[in-house]
Amino acid sequence: KNFVEFPGLKFLSEAAAWFSDRGLRLPPAFAIGGIAPNILLDVLDAGFDRIAVSSCVWNAAAPAAVAGVLKEKLIAKRDSRGP
Repeated sequence: KNFVEFPGLKFLSEAAAWFSDRGLRLPPAFAIGGIAPNILLDVLDAGFDRIAVSSCVWNAAAPAAVAGVLKEKLIAKRDSRGP
């Protein structure tokens, strides 16, 4: 795959808002492409709670550490939402 650009956070926010504006829950969907630990919270705040990552882990000097950071941030965000 070779992308010139990713739709980005604006697209994620607009997609989540489309459903919300209609009183609908966002269906199970994965945010994918360009996701890394430094923008993960922005992705989650946009309304998506599922991600798919590859290059940020695959290309990392310490892949297990990066995967661990992503997992910790996902869990922390989930736990902050409450039941």
